[in-house]
Amino acid sequence: MGLEWSDFWNSFLDNYKLNGKVREIDSFSKSPIEDICHKIYDDYDYDKLTIIRRELIREVENFPGVHLNTSRVKGIESLLEKVITKKYKWMMNPDNRYSNISSDNYDKIITDLIGIRFILSYSGDWKALHDQIVRRFPYMNDEEYLDDRLIPLRKDKEFIAEIPMVYYAYGDDLSIFEGEKVKKSIKPSGYRSIHYVICFKGVYVEIQVRTIYDEAWSDCNHNYVYKHEDNASYSVLLELSDILSQYTNTCSELGELMRSIYNDNSIVEKDKKFIATNDTFLRISHLFDRYSKAQNLITQFKENLCVKGDESDE
Repeated sequence: MGLEWSDFWNSFLDNYKLNGKVREIDSFSKSPIEDICHKIYDDYDYDKLTIIRRELIREVENFPGVHLNTSRVKGIESLLEKVITKKYKWMMNPDNRYSNISSDNYDKIITDLIGIRFILSYSGDWKALHDQIVRRFPYMNDEEYLDDRLIPLRKDKEFIAEIPMVYYAYGDDLSIFEGEKVKKSIKPSGYRSIHYVICFKGVYVEIQVRTIYDEAWSDCNHNYVYKHEDNASYSVLLELSDILSQYTNTCSELGELMRSIYNDNSIVEKDKKFIATNDTFLRISHLFDRYSKAQNLITQFKENLCVKGDESDE
């Protein structure tokens, strides 16, 4: 796969700043993590996964409500970085699947070797897309999902391999998920997405679903905040990311509200007043309250903002 292993390994560890984690893993584990990664490096069949990704895209590209879909196969550096990071995080917990990851089982543990992202224009389009995903990749029997387990891969069956996870932020409206077989997890960072893991052609595939607004925030946050704690401006970028998250999510809700008003005429102008149904009135009031909270974050940020050289000594 290109470079000789020793050249690849050393530059890889330096680029991803993983030397310290590798030393700690090796001090605890019987098998050197380099040996595991070397075997994965030799075993990883990127081309095979690319063929499977293309087959899956042909099947799902016309799923309803999707504004855009993107997909990728995880590169070898990204894969090895995940192996090391997960091994390091869970090496003291033998009950976690990542603690025992090896060259023999990595493809049965890491669920996003292939990833697909569905981008929706409106959050309300999620239900139709979810129903289509479940029809194509049905749930297994309920007992298969006990203890939040990841259902083992099978080559003779395609299915949802774990209960889908809804990642949401403070203040989000979760009513659309009521009655659905999903789990929910709050993300203080502002990350919003619905994650599915499916079994397709004997391979795990992760499907992420989010709106165009959440995708815009996620792209910016991933490039400049996520895993960039060593940047000198990290704390500032973190606050700006929070502000961006507040606005992108309220914009997403506003777009959905506009579609609802258009379809139902639930608010009309009369005598220079906007006359709304009770439900629409409450939705607008709640939404604009969230805009006010976002504006408060901007006000707080501006209060701490000064030109270089004008810093207070207090």
